[in-house]
Amino acid sequence: MIPFYNRCGMFIRPAACAGLLLASSCHEERAPERLAAQYASSPRDHYDDLSRASQRALELVFDTENLPEVPGAVCRPAETRADRLRFICANSEGQSRPVLLLREDGAWRVAETSRAYRLLRKAPLEIDAYAAALHGAAIDPEEELFAPPVARHLLRNVLAAKLAAERLAKAKPFADRVLARTDLAPKDRAELLIGRAVLQFTAARGASEAEAQRLLDGSRADATEAARLDPALAEKRAHLEYGRSVFRRMSDLQWLAGELRRIREKYLSAAGDEKRQRALHRLAREIGDILIRENGRRAEEWQAELASASGATIRLRVPSGADFAISLGSGQGDSDIVEAARALQPGACVVFSGAVDPREQGRSEAETMREPTFLVDFEQLEPCLAQTAQR
Repeated sequence: MIPFYNRCGMFIRPAACAGLLLASSCHEERAPERLAAQYASSPRDHYDDLSRASQRALELVFDTENLPEVPGAVCRPAETRADRLRFICANSEGQSRPVLLLREDGAWRVAETSRAYRLLRKAPLEIDAYAAALHGAAIDPEEELFAPPVARHLLRNVLAAKLAAERLAKAKPFADRVLARTDLAPKDRAELLIGRAVLQFTAARGASEAEAQRLLDGSRADATEAARLDPALAEKRAHLEYGRSVFRRMSDLQWLAGELRRIREKYLSAAGDEKRQRALHRLAREIGDILIRENGRRAEEWQAELASASGATIRLRVPSGADFAISLGSGQGDSDIVEAARALQPGACVVFSGAVDPREQGRSEAETMREPTFLVDFEQLEPCLAQTAQR
């Protein structure tokens, strides 16, 4: 008979929980097949359910690589051992994927190390980066073998300013070591420099004024040197230089509003070209989804304008230009937060925090391009202070 343990490591008597593999509500902790179904349905929401080895293996790629999702998955056991359970998880749309659970410290955890290996091997790395990823944050920056692939991986472009700053900090010991080499090919040096230049420019959006200037100066220097080493990067350098000329510090949400407005303008200019408009519609939805996911699906003291507070619903807007804004709506809001919103006048500046659904809520292309909408579970909402710094 297979011994079962809950996530706290406590032994569960088989008689009290018969058929644990096939019943998802035997006890208050998740049964293995429920854990497998939840992970299969939305792996990005269940990083904490991975085994320690899988977390280390996926640490470098979890937020950037595509993990197979099977929304609404139902799982059936395919292999049952004392220390490992394999499920085949499928949904009504015909999508399926296997999920392997291993017992770790008395609890069932999802094992994804083999998938991490395949993901990392497909990345443009020159060595076995899987070994590097397994070391996670404990990679020794003095290990010459790991420095080039880890530096290239961490210097890939992201949209969120906070994540860009974190990537720069993580990449620094590896990038510094690689760029100090005298035998580095010019094209490889240029690749690292342009990657760092883009991250510096992105991180500057959310930095203090002094730090933003330092990052912008570093971005310009790196982009200039990269274009000198590899003329093919001249266009990227020019793009960064233009961005610098119109740069201002802002929140990720304000940046998103500006990007979606520019996409909307391109969409309107492509009237009559359905293929081009569909591509722009997809791009608009994808950018919002990526940015919100990179922020951990959370808003932390973001700024917006109060549009309305009616009944139990709060609606905010983030304008960009005179005729475009992102709409942020709530469902059933906390009564205290709703009362605080009702006390404010429409158009008032507010600072809010809460969980954000990355899926844009527009029911048609026209709705998405006219006023993209996201749902927020507000946890805090208060008026901006006059002295509030640009977030």
